[in-house]
Amino acid sequence: MDSRLKGEILRDWFISVGIPESYAVLLKTLIVVALILFLAYLANFVTRRLLLVYIRRLIRKSQSKWDDILID
Repeated sequence: MDSRLKGEILRDWFISVGIPESYAVLLKTLIVVALILFLAYLANFVTRRLLLVYIRRLIRKSQSKWDDILID
């Protein structure tokens, strides 16, 4: 694999298809930010939809009442 960072490969590809370097850097940055936001959204979705559902089920099945406060 190429030793360059993936962002540099993306920037170089933009330049190779005729996009000016200043715009290529901006596009690369926007794509990286969008990817980070998407991964944050995905992590939030997985946590809220899957993990919390199972935690709520475990709390409801337990006999102690103090943990019921956690789901309210």
